[in-house]
Amino acid sequence: MKAPGFVPRCGASPFDAIRVVHEAGGIISMAHPGLTRRDDLIPAMAAAGLDALEARHSDHDEATETHYRALAAELGLVATAGSDFHGDSSHRAARLGGVTMPSADFLAFWHAAERRRQ
Repeated sequence: MKAPGFVPRCGASPFDAIRVVHEAGGIISMAHPGLTRRDDLIPAMAAAGLDALEARHSDHDEATETHYRALAAELGLVATAGSDFHGDSSHRAARLGGVTMPSADFLAFWHAAERRRQ
């Protein structure tokens, strides 16, 4: 059910965003897929050039992280990490520096960015 103040999202599609960011030399990681619950879009986005999935996130439990790491590997994507920290008054439990990225994931992310720059 939509709340009384609900406004539908408008703007570029994820596929257009992937194209534009790639044209600018950037790489794309889908943020907190465990919260967006749009697993149905991930294979098509991967086919369109999605580079990574944010598997490690302050709101992802161990099972969710494991799921998105496996999906990233299956689709040839890099696993990324993020806290989703938006400041001390955030509504989430995220803390600055509360989520770290394993060295192997960071290096894979770095190499993906390097390949995109070439």
